Amino acid sequence: MKLTTIKILENLISNHIIIQKKNYKTYLKDQDWKLLSTKKKTTILFLAKKIRHKIQELYISYGFSDKSLGILTALSLGQKGLLSPELKESYSNSGAMHILAVSGLHIGIIYLFISFLFSFLNRFPGGKIIHNVLIIVLLWAFAFITGLSPSVTRATTMISFYLIGKKIQRHSGIHNIILSTALILLIINPILIFTPGFQLSFLAVIGIITFYPLISRLIQAKRLIIDKIWKLSVVSFSAQLATFPISMFYFNIFPNYFLLTNLLVIPVVILIIYSTLIMIILIPLPYVSEIISLLVQFLVNSLNFITEQVSNFPLSVSRNIYLSGGDVILIYCIILLIFILLLTKKIRILAFILSIIAIFQINNLIQTNKMIIGRQFIIWNCPTDNIHFIEGEKSLLFSEKFNANNKYGILALARKYSSINLSKNPDTINIKKIYESTIRIKKTGIYSINGIVWFNGKKILLLAENNTLETTTIKIPDIDFLIILGKPEINIDNLVFAGKPGEIIIGANVPEWIIHPILSQARTLNISTHSVKTDGAFIYTFK
Repeated sequence: MKLTTIKILENLISNHIIIQKKNYKTYLKDQDWKLLSTKKKTTILFLAKKIRHKIQELYISYGFSDKSLGILTALSLGQKGLLSPELKESYSNSGAMHILAVSGLHIGIIYLFISFLFSFLNRFPGGKIIHNVLIIVLLWAFAFITGLSPSVTRATTMISFYLIGKKIQRHSGIHNIILSTALILLIINPILIFTPGFQLSFLAVIGIITFYPLISRLIQAKRLIIDKIWKLSVVSFSAQLATFPISMFYFNIFPNYFLLTNLLVIPVVILIIYSTLIMIILIPLPYVSEIISLLVQFLVNSLNFITEQVSNFPLSVSRNIYLSGGDVILIYCIILLIFILLLTKKIRILAFILSIIAIFQINNLIQTNKMIIGRQFIIWNCPTDNIHFIEGEKSLLFSEKFNANNKYGILALARKYSSINLSKNPDTINIKKIYESTIRIKKTGIYSINGIVWFNGKKILLLAENNTLETTTIKIPDIDFLIILGKPEINIDNLVFAGKPGEIIIGANVPEWIIHPILSQARTLNISTHSVKTDGAFIYTFK
């Protein structure tokens, strides 16, 4: 195996490309690759993809389109590609985003449906075995069709263990089933442990089985409807209690009305899944199936209406929440100690809780102090080109992908790949603005003229994709930094000879065929270089 190929595999693992099942592209010379086969293989996953496509065509034929098609496809097939950014933001702000990712909730609903549908088999000799086998086979078929996400695989494996254990009369505790499921999934794919879906799925289940019994008995409702509302609220709260620290770590937001949202949307989701299954089963009776499709459309539109209304409530979501790994551990320690305090009622545990809260606050004060006194500019090593200028608590983030719809996504992405805390409310501007006219940012003292940025006495020349600079005419001998991002249409030879920069920084998304001549010229002129792709994020701290 060529050294180049080995290096590619190392980069794939280090950047978690395998974890997220993303495509990856790189530059290879002719002698470094070989075509092994052109034969197409029919796999189970390929068949699952064809089934998804057929079901989606069925939805379209029944009149589902735009929002309703996107939501139904996400709910029933686990595919969120048809969801618009506005719709995603509406569900995220209301706290209903989790219902769009096929998970244990959906598997549980389908399990009950299949169990009821084939319950007549239990009346016959050997019927219980056939009943359980059908449930396991159909649930795994659904798991494959939806793409075998960690949460679906976890729920399906747990139900399979439960049914098998029940049949062989080995009634293992729920904790043993959870641990066995996690062990098997990690043996098959150890990298799953680093994925948010795996972590959140198991934490939600652990939260429900841990906190639900303790909280649910606090109120004993006499009326059935109140009892059901209370228990549904406790389930939602228990799952949220176990997942909110790590959820805020990854996504940096918290939906404040999540309890209200779940009370309203979960019954609707149950009805949507049941009616969709009936609609698909009754395809041989087209008129009946089409009538049921009208009910499904009404339910999906109702679901959209509820989430949009809740997301428009005042203070529906708390944004810009940045937690470090240490913060997450401390929060979980506090939750665990409060749980132990409620169980044991030992007052001395309160001292430990207060001590951890004090440590948490001191750590935040230290981080805040670092931000207040720091002045830096940073080029992040992440999938989008981001340049971050920081001056105390004020900062500005230049991003190639920024627009009004993805502001918070860009900030979350930058934070994910950073090794320091971002300021609480950074301004965000598209990189292209640098080339349009003179920009002066009052908040940070940054100003730019035609692609040259001045910050704390340093001159920074930025060359990005589709820049409008006439590089052959630039005569600035005292550039401190030359930053190259993406695929700029420039002649590197002319640019470097026109003005010798103090250091050249090459962004993470610059192709190899551009990097090589840059490095060659830099070595010739004895210019220092930093490749974000290989050397990591570039961080310059002003003294």
